[in-house]
Amino acid sequence: MKRRVITGAVLLAILIPLIMLDHQKYPIVGTLFLITGIFLSMVASYEMMNMFYTKYPSLKNYRFFIGVFNGLVVLAIHYSGSFSYSIEILLLLLIILII
Repeated sequence: MKRRVITGAVLLAILIPLIMLDHQKYPIVGTLFLITGIFLSMVASYEMMNMFYTKYPSLKNYRFFIGVFNGLVVLAIHYSGSFSYSIEILLLLLIILII
C-alpha cells in the first residue's frame, strides 16, 4: 500500500505542473499533457491489476494488456474531439484491433 501511495504522489507531481502551465504561451504543453494522461492511465491500471493479481492469479496475463488498452482509450477520446470522429466508432475499432 505504501508503494502505491508513493507512485500516486510521484505521478501527481508530474501532472500538476502540466495543469499550471499556460497552453497559449507553451503549445507543447498540450501534447505533453496527452502523453502524461496516457502514461498515468497505463500506470494506474497496472497498479490496479497488481492489487487484484494476488487474489486472482489468472489476471497475471492481462496486467500489461489492460494498461495498454486504457492508454489507447485515452488516445481515442482525445482524437474523437480533435477530428470530430464519434467516440463509439473509435472504441469499436480499438476492440476489433484487439480481437
